[in-house]
Amino acid sequence: MEPQNFPKIFELLTETHPFPWQTALYNRLIEGEFPSSASLPTGLGKTSIIPIWLCALVTKSTTAAIPRRLVYVVNRRTVVDQTTTEVERIRTALRDKPELSDIRAKLADLCALPLPPDSSPLAVSTLRGQLADNGEWCADPTRPAVIVGTVDMIGSGLLFS
Repeated sequence: MEPQNFPKIFELLTETHPFPWQTALYNRLIEGEFPSSASLPTGLGKTSIIPIWLCALVTKSTTAAIPRRLVYVVNRRTVVDQTTTEVERIRTALRDKPELSDIRAKLADLCALPLPPDSSPLAVSTLRGQLADNGEWCADPTRPAVIVGTVDMIGSGLLFS
């Protein structure tokens, strides 16, 4: 993916046009600058960090060290569930929109293990109380993955597994 295609791909993944801060974050990521946290007011699209990271990963997967895992830690279960729903929407878009077939193929090329026919090249695991981890993130260490969880579950669930 060429960097100038970011707005189009972002819109295909999210059905929204990127805010200027989202384009700026994408540009930072492809330059190898990775913020350790994002503190934005409610409603400004923090969840969109996920498709931004995904676009950066596809853009620079062979030329820069874009992490293949995005760990998204939030302090509320409802936000964890909303974020998981958003990642599932992205996975559906990757599967159903022909315009994203190149993105899907690039993500699949990053995987070391062959994907089962109906699985997504983007893994998602949700770690929160009363919900068991599906383990998608650890089956193939090269598969791009989003791990979403509450502070306590990420701290205990990932660190001690």
